[in-house]
Formats: sequence, C-alpha cells, structure tokens
Amino acid sequence: MLFISEVDVDELVSFRDAIAVVEDGFRLLGSGGAVNLPRRRAIVPGAVLHVLQGAVLGGYRVAGLKAYLSTRRGTRFVVLLFDVDGGDLLAVIEADRLGQLRTGAASAVATKYMARRDSSVLGIVGSGTQARAQFEALVEVVSPRLVKVFSRSREHGEAFAAFIRSRGFDAVLAESYEDVCRGVDILVTATNSKDPFIRGSYLGDGVHINAIGS
Repeated sequence: MLFISEVDVDELVSFRDAIAVVEDGFRLLGSGGAVNLPRRRAIVPGAVLHVLQGAVLGGYRVAGLKAYLSTRRGTRFVVLLFDVDGGDLLAVIEADRLGQLRTGAASAVATKYMARRDSSVLGIVGSGTQARAQFEALVEVVSPRLVKVFSRSREHGEAFAAFIRSRGFDAVLAESYEDVCRGVDILVTATNSKDPFIRGSYLGDGVHINAIGS
C-alpha cells in the first residue's frame, strides 16, 4: 500500500494530467464504464463528516472514495483507492491539493467543450486556493487576453492578480460583482458566499459559467 502525501501529489500530478484523467472519467461515466455515488454528510456537534465521490472505474479496475472531516480547527481530506480484482487497499492519498486539481480539471473539461471557441476574457470571483486552481486549469484549455478578478478582500485579490500576471497573463482587479461579470466570455465563481451575487443582467450572451462549490 502506498501513502501519498500532499507534497507528493503536488509534485507528481500536473493540471494537464488531471484534465486528461477527469475527461476520461466523464467519458467512462457517460458510457456506463464507471459508477459514481452521491455525497453523504454526517453532522455531529462540532464536526461534519463528508463522504463523496465513491466511484468504480471499470476500465482502470479500481474503486475509491474521498472523505473529509470539517471542524473548527480545519479540514482534513483523504482518498482511499482499492484494487477491484484483488480487493487490496492500493493507496491512502492526502487529498486537499488533489481536490483542487480535480475541481479545476472538471471546469477545464467543461470549458473545453462548452465555451465559445473565441473566448478571450476570463472573470473569476474569489481569490483563494480554489480560485487559483481554476485559473491554473483553465489556461491549459484557453488563452485569455485578460483575466478579471473580484475578491471581497482587496489584499487577496491584488495578490491573486499578481500571481496571474506572473504566469504571463494580463489581469485587473474588478470593483464589484457586476464589474467582474461585464464583458467576460467565461466566468468562474469560487467563493463560499451563501447569498446570490450574480445577476442575469450582468452577463452578456453566450457566457460560459463554471460555478464551483459545495
């Protein structure tokens, strides 16, 4: 059995790798070659246990699940991977970074097939690790001439915009939810807001939206 740490995942798996595997997973799911189970939650005082993405990938002959526990002290993520033929536990994988890779890859696959081919302006709501992962994945399938960022924390938004520029893309900090939506071809929402913040009137025709979160 392998134990694969967060550092290992970050060093071994690229967004390009993740996109290819997630696309293959969608293809298997669509053709009946994979089974995916819905998320379940167990809520107890002071903690929430999430069990999700239990799946059997027939072509790979593996089965696995992701689980994480949320407490006031933080969240720990883990993936268990089993061999379907022999029943062996193949790996225990720390899965915070893996979740960022997978979530970004899912958006990239959707964007690859559903966004307009002439899309050139990307808008991102949020400036945390998931927002950054969305950007890193999306630029594997599109080459935006401009990335607009809106964050409730101006400091975090500026840092994210600087990161985007360091990757060779032009980035600006939007002043509002409406501002980040205006004129974009692709919009990503990566925020924990519980209130609606995107209005249809903010969006142009044919905008592709990747709305992530749980």
